[in-house]
Amino acid sequence: KWPGEVLRLAMLMTHYREPIDFSVRRLEEAEKLLDYWLKPTFFKVPSGDEFISLDVIYALSDDIGFWSAVQILNKLRDSSEEKNWRTMEATLRFLGLRPTYENWVANLPNFDPIAKAQIKDRIEERLAALAAKNFAEADRIRDELSAQGIQLMDYKDPETGERKTKWEVKR
Repeated sequence: KWPGEVLRLAMLMTHYREPIDFSVRRLEEAEKLLDYWLKPTFFKVPSGDEFISLDVIYALSDDIGFWSAVQILNKLRDSSEEKNWRTMEATLRFLGLRPTYENWVANLPNFDPIAKAQIKDRIEERLAALAAKNFAEADRIRDELSAQGIQLMDYKDPETGERKTKWEVKR
């Protein structure tokens, strides 16, 4: 249920000398913090002049001082300068905390209902193509969704025996 980036951040939020806190509360904190950091950078096109924050590297070099790194990332995020957002984005990629936009948004509890409806419509079109034995069209729709990061899983309804499809975001 939790994206890998949230799990990594939750682990980083716990000092290495302490037991890792994988409570739901900690995971929700990590998810909220990551969402806060990611919002300004999602639709930005990398310009090629992104640099990892040396201040974050220095903070991590000092006994893996992640909370100091968090404060630096918060300052970068709160800055009005796009240059600082690019530095933050590059640093998040370096730390393994930068998912693709599709994977991040799809895993949020409030995932865009329009996107969900569009996926559901495409799945229904695919099921109709399968019922009509138009396998080329069904494969095309499946491949189209797969290219968008959506994995389809077919199964039979245990009560009716009818073919059903569920989906999830590929990780």
